[in-house]
Amino acid sequence: MAMGIRAAYRHLGPAAARRAAVVLVAAAVGVLAALSVGRPHLDPTSPSTISYEVPDPGGRREAFDTGLDTLADHPLTGKGPGTYVSLNRRAPFRAHFTGLNVAATMGLPALAALLRLVVVLWRERHRPTSIATWSGLIGLAIDGLAQDIEHFRHGWVMVGLADAERKA
Repeated sequence: MAMGIRAAYRHLGPAAARRAAVVLVAAAVGVLAALSVGRPHLDPTSPSTISYEVPDPGGRREAFDTGLDTLADHPLTGKGPGTYVSLNRRAPFRAHFTGLNVAATMGLPALAALLRLVVVLWRERHRPTSIATWSGLIGLAIDGLAQDIEHFRHGWVMVGLADAERKA
């Protein structure tokens, strides 16, 4: 995706490159969603045996569904820090979807505050925009669709870098 976006900006005009970037990001999110819903089985030595199993036998859907149940039970305060908000194969588990995990752990106000933080950082960013910082944050946001990136130290380092690059 990143290579495609770079190539688009190099070879196309700014408007076409932006459209290409949106399409490539949407495709990456689609692939991530497909990998979260089901599980591909690939054998490079026998391409005709490729299959895709839905639902995912790894229990990602169970984790998402039970995370939604936890959020419904505790919408304002969440279940609390340090708790597992989901189940996977009936064992305590994180939701593996950042927005849901934050909301189910700390409540919808915490999710709203996190989203507001990113919006403020974007609106107050220094121009020209730091491609490295914001590409990293977008990559983490996409990763947040399949992981709990609020637990990743490097995610918070990226937020700190974006904050340090804000307009003075």
